[in-house]
Amino acid sequence: MKVKRLYAIAILLAAAVPVGSPWRTQAESRVATTSSASEKTLTVDDVNAKRNTVRRDLMLDSLKDMRGLAYGAIHAENSAELEKTMVQKLKQLDIPLHPFSRLKTGAKPVDGLLEVKVSKVPTANYVQLNLFQWVSLLRQPKTEVRAVTYHDGLLCDDAGLNDAVAKLTDQFVIDVLKANQKASASTPPNSRVRKIR
Repeated sequence: MKVKRLYAIAILLAAAVPVGSPWRTQAESRVATTSSASEKTLTVDDVNAKRNTVRRDLMLDSLKDMRGLAYGAIHAENSAELEKTMVQKLKQLDIPLHPFSRLKTGAKPVDGLLEVKVSKVPTANYVQLNLFQWVSLLRQPKTEVRAVTYHDGLLCDDAGLNDAVAKLTDQFVIDVLKANQKASASTPPNSRVRKIR
């Protein structure tokens, strides 16, 4: 029943595109090639592979040269426990870490805000890990906005919240280390900047 509704919505949306627009032919070809849900059901491995591809291709570059992070859990009943799980994993990054609760305006260096957000859905929890950073627009480089530059998420039951946060934060740490490993490997040895402590 859902597939029929989605198909009907796709047809309505395709019909709403103005005649003669370049998007109309794209929309028509997509509607015509839509397959039923029973033909190909995604497995957990398929979903994980797609998540890895999206992180690698779209998000890894935003993790280079992070100098500090603020972190915290929002919309969670056990925020303190989840933040403790986060910081245990984040300590591997060897950068300054600031919990949201102790963050002061102008705290340096904070390059990003890493949040864990827990949303209740009917039969589970949707746990999201989002990294917000200040970025500039390509069309107007002087315009800076705060945007999500890294995202990952999992579904879990109430008992698995800590494990889900640990898994998401661990993957974030792996991705940050991977992004910075690539950056240092592609930089000639004599031009690398040394950390001064």
